[in-house]
Amino acid sequence: MARVKLNEPVDVDGKITTIAQLDQEGKIEYEKTKTWSKRAASGERVLYIANIKGTDYWFEIGQKAYESRTSKQKNDTMDQAAKQEENTSMI
Repeated sequence: MARVKLNEPVDVDGKITTIAQLDQEGKIEYEKTKTWSKRAASGERVLYIANIKGTDYWFEIGQKAYESRTSKQKNDTMDQAAKQEENTSMI
């Protein structure tokens, strides 16, 4: 499967949308996995995947796109934890 950009149109069940739009709707799960490759020196290749929740659809994305989206999710989780801690300390 060809690598797609986050703002590139993709077809999901006959509906044209983008990975970025699906991510905003909370329908994307990001995954990093290794696969065999005869072109790679180590014999392994890392794939960065955007899985569409509840379907069998997935798209390969670039490393920078994966890192930007997963670091954003980590930061959001840390921000929520900090706000929750702040609210409990005020009580």
